[in-house]
Amino acid sequence: MLTKADDNGAPIYLATNHQQAGGMYTVALFNHPVKPANFKQEAVKSGGGEFIHYYRYGRYHISAQLPKSLPTHAVLIVRRGASLQSAKQAGYHLVKAGCYYQYLER
Repeated sequence: MLTKADDNGAPIYLATNHQQAGGMYTVALFNHPVKPANFKQEAVKSGGGEFIHYYRYGRYHISAQLPKSLPTHAVLIVRRGASLQSAKQAGYHLVKAGCYYQYLER
C-alpha cells in the first residue's frame, strides 16, 4: 500500500488508531530507506524534547485518527477498525483492504 501511495504523488495520510502514532514514521522509512541527513531535513519534530515521534515526514501525515477536514487530493491508509465515515463523506472510496490497513483514494 505504501508503494502504491508513494507512486501516486499525493500527500499520504496514515491513520494508525494508536495513541503513539508519531512513532509510525518508521513505516515510511522501512518502505523507502533514506539517508539520515535527508531524514533530518524532511522530518518535523512533534514537540520539545521528543526525538522519536514525528507526525509529519515528507508527504506522510501520521495520526491516530483521520483529520476532521481532508484535502481534495490525497491517499488515505487507515488501520482496519477505524471509522471511515469522514473519508467517505469527503468523497474517498476504498481501493484495497489488507489484513491490517485499508487504502482509500478519491
